[in-house]
Amino acid sequence: MNWYPQRMTELELLRFVVAAANGEIYLAQHVQPPEEINLVFPALGFLYEVSNDARKQIGTCYERLDRSNGKTRSGQPTFSTVSFIHKEDWSRARNMIAAEIVRREAAKHV
Repeated sequence: MNWYPQRMTELELLRFVVAAANGEIYLAQHVQPPEEINLVFPALGFLYEVSNDARKQIGTCYERLDRSNGKTRSGQPTFSTVSFIHKEDWSRARNMIAAEIVRREAAKHV
């Protein structure tokens, strides 16, 4: 299969950052223990069909919490779909998310 994660536009990246900072997005990094990732995102099985090179371009996987269709035994949301962010976009987004969270916390104490 000739699939690769797509790059985000600047506007898409900013919307992703705001949604993540608002707690509207469930990231692969939220899954605890990490071994349960296939329970949370069963659609990850799709990755068996793509090239190793394509998998290396993925920064992380995620889904919007409003797309959850249930919960695991441990209470984590489950999704029938999964979205991927390109590794270069993820590198930018994670720093922007952290900065936005810090900015919001600092604004509470002003």
